[in-house]
Amino acid sequence: MVYINRREDNMKIQNPKSGLTIIEVIIAILVITMGIVGVLALASKSTASISVSKNKFIAANLVQEGIEVVRNIRDTNWLQRNDWDENLGVPTSSCPTFTNWELDYNTAALTDDYDGDFLNIDRIDIVTPIGEAGQPDEYDPYFYGYFSPPLSQYGEVSIFQRKVSLCYLNNYQIRVKVEVYFNDRGRSYTVSAQEEIFNWK
Repeated sequence: MVYINRREDNMKIQNPKSGLTIIEVIIAILVITMGIVGVLALASKSTASISVSKNKFIAANLVQEGIEVVRNIRDTNWLQRNDWDENLGVPTSSCPTFTNWELDYNTAALTDDYDGDFLNIDRIDIVTPIGEAGQPDEYDPYFYGYFSPPLSQYGEVSIFQRKVSLCYLNNYQIRVKVEVYFNDRGRSYTVSAQEEIFNWK
């Protein structure tokens, strides 16, 4: 008859490599932490990139608008049988020296020298017309301009500055350069374009 010592059968030899040591736990936590920090840094950089891209897109459209406003002034001169360069601020010198102006989408004549003013986001009123009782209550992010009434009532200051520069190439040709400046997250950006308008009539 064989007796088996159950107690001895249930005894297990302790393996020195089983379980996790404190060093292994620390290393695992460190690896996980580095992964999380990397993902958060990537998300933050992506958010910053989206913001800069959005503002560059707006600035590019403001540049194009500046050129279109100058062209519109020239076309209006033709329709009204004025000199083709009337209301264009009469550039005071030949290229490459420019005369610098401010304009917005309402501008009918270049009269305001560039002094670095920020464009305002125009505010529209869908309830009460401006000038009557009540406050304008809705921002329209598609219109940027310069407004003399109080900003709290008529607009919100944007981050964009626009400089429109003109110079004569000859009696039938004006060079138009538009630059839009803005700051985003501590960095300065400039978006610009240049075009020549002609008296082709």
